[in-house]
Amino acid sequence: GCTPEALAAGVNWSLFKRLEPMLSSFEHHKLLLSGGVAVSQALKIQLETKYETVQPLADPAYNGAIGCCAFGLKALKGRETHV
Repeated sequence: GCTPEALAAGVNWSLFKRLEPMLSSFEHHKLLLSGGVAVSQALKIQLETKYETVQPLADPAYNGAIGCCAFGLKALKGRETHV
């Protein structure tokens, strides 16, 4: 078996490796975090190896939800919806 710490480290590493390809095209040196990832100190430390500044937003859960809504509205724009 694994220790809880080793298991948590593996989860954080897996999340970082999943985010890395999406962030590779990001040309800026400052990364703002929102949503659940913003509270992960381990993920923040891993991201700091790639970015000069990694800053969690205030109220990251609310900011993540607002971002999801904005993304959804943009995706739906121009489509006819039926209620």
